[in-house]
Amino acid sequence: MPAKGTIEYDEPVTNPDKVFSKTITTQLQTLVGVSLIEILSTHSSDEMRSTLDKETLNIGHRMQSHWKHLTNLERNWKKLKKEL
Repeated sequence: MPAKGTIEYDEPVTNPDKVFSKTITTQLQTLVGVSLIEILSTHSSDEMRSTLDKETLNIGHRMQSHWKHLTNLERNWKKLKKEL
């Protein structure tokens, strides 16, 4: 926290847009974060999955069965996976 009376302390009042823009992460930071989630959410091929968990969406694996009819969504999903 900036000390009271400094320029940084008063900046949220004098220039709120600039302060807000400092809180937003860059595209690269966002891509790294999403990629990390993708990597950590994948499971090894020898991992056992319960029969109750078969329809669960695991990021990077398969789409839920009730979304299968949305071919455009599936096509875009595959395109996004390739880009990542």
